Amino acid sequence: MKAYLLTWNPKYWAWENIGKEKQKLQNSEIVETEWDCYSSKPEEGDIFFIVAVGESRRKGIFCTGYITEFVKNVPSLIIERKTTKRNTNRIIGNINYLLNPETEIILDINDLNKNYPEQKWSPQNCGIVINDKYVNDLIDFWENFISKDKTVIGKIQKKEFWEGNSQQKMYSYYERNISARNECIKNNGFICKVCGMNFEDIYGEIGKNYIHVHHITFHSSIKKLHKIDPENDLTTICPNCHSMLHRKSNGKYLSIEDLKSKLKQP
Repeated sequence: MKAYLLTWNPKYWAWENIGKEKQKLQNSEIVETEWDCYSSKPEEGDIFFIVAVGESRRKGIFCTGYITEFVKNVPSLIIERKTTKRNTNRIIGNINYLLNPETEIILDINDLNKNYPEQKWSPQNCGIVINDKYVNDLIDFWENFISKDKTVIGKIQKKEFWEGNSQQKMYSYYERNISARNECIKNNGFICKVCGMNFEDIYGEIGKNYIHVHHITFHSSIKKLHKIDPENDLTTICPNCHSMLHRKSNGKYLSIEDLKSKLKQP
């Protein structure tokens, strides 16, 4: 497993929906992201760290995630002041933790420079590889840091089942609709449609009313605002099966039935 360092400078990229994306993560929703990448070697399953640089109020690591796809030689996502267009490589991935550098304490760049002096933490290029000898310790350092985050965020309520409006900022993400998610759970309950797991049965009270919701057709394959049917377009899924549905087998994502057939019986 490799780790890659992505850079964010608010001078060039607006991240106006960072609060909403934190809420989505708190609601156990998948937050997809796309970034330009200098390296040509990232692979599915590699991890990324996003570091705030330049004119950010605070500088340092504030976001992590894992790569789901890597595409070469595509138009850059960067909004440059010049009109010159250029091609680059692109990381597509899922965010698993996010802080707001403008309002929250992040993993300070001075601590990164002190602990990992051979790594460049303010690179000119986005998507450089992190020194292999630092990766495991950096993961531990980050997890220890975020374990102190006590942020509690409420849910966003929306009335209509529309979602997937691509927001072009420093990346593209596809909006999820919390009301459609709630409708899906109302129809399906809190049982995984692949393995049949119910968190309350396994974990008791702490697992009550917990489940992920899976988009049967990935937003990244639609790439536009579209109406969603919670009954036919969404289904309930446990986090483990959800992760497997977002991994490719022989170059293709698995369907619910495909994944069921791969379950190993005890």
